[in-house]
Amino acid sequence: MFPQDRSSNDSFAPRVPYTVEDTGLSQSIIEHIIFNILYARGEVSGRNIADTMGLSFSVIEAILNELKIQKYVDVKRSLGYGMISSDFVLSEVGRKRAREYADIHQYVGPAPIPSASTRPPWKPNGLVRDGSSRTFSPRPTATWS
Repeated sequence: MFPQDRSSNDSFAPRVPYTVEDTGLSQSIIEHIIFNILYARGEVSGRNIADTMGLSFSVIEAILNELKIQKYVDVKRSLGYGMISSDFVLSEVGRKRAREYADIHQYVGPAPIPSASTRPPWKPNGLVRDGSSRTFSPRPTATWS
C-alpha cells in the first residue's frame, strides 16, 4: 500500500471530497450519475447512491434534496436517520429526465476524478528541468512519495 501523508502535496490518493466543489465536478455531472443509478437500479438508499459514486454522502445530500423538492425523486421509505437512510425512487417526471440522460450516457459508477487532482505515487527516473537554467539534470533514482 502507498504511504498517504495527507499533509503532503505529493501524496497519491486524492483528498476525500466533502462538498460538490471539492470534487472538481459540476453539480450537473453528479446529478446525471444519480439519475443513471436510480434509473438502472430502481429503489436505492442514499448511502448506496453515495457508495456507488465513491463519494461521501455530504457531497450528494443537497443534490438529492433538490431533486426531491423538484419532484424528480420520491422517498419510498426512511429508517428515520435522515436522507442517508432513505430509499429513493424516480418519480414519473424523474424517469422521463433519466431517459433523456440515458441518451447522453448510461454510466453508473464512481464519480470521475478530474485529472488535475491525480498524481502518480512515484517520481519517474529520467531528466528533469533544472529551474535555474535551461539545462536538464538527471534524477538519480525513482523515489516513493
